[in-house]
Amino acid sequence: MRNSSAAISAGSQRGPASVVIGRGNVLEGWDKGLVGTTVGSRVLLVVPPDLGYGTQALKGITADSTLVFVFDVLAAA
Repeated sequence: MRNSSAAISAGSQRGPASVVIGRGNVLEGWDKGLVGTTVGSRVLLVVPPDLGYGTQALKGITADSTLVFVFDVLAAA
């Protein structure tokens, strides 16, 4: 995927979600870690705090958290 929309499936989602990668619409860690992946890939992505939410705390996510995601790349546009 290169600066494109993609359908991904994430474990906490109820089903696939369509997101735009490589344009700053998602976490910087997603942009850096998912651009260039191919359809059909399963990606384990570990996002350090500076590429995730940084010092910002969110509901259920403490400040300065390292985030771990598993993505199934289902499609690319």
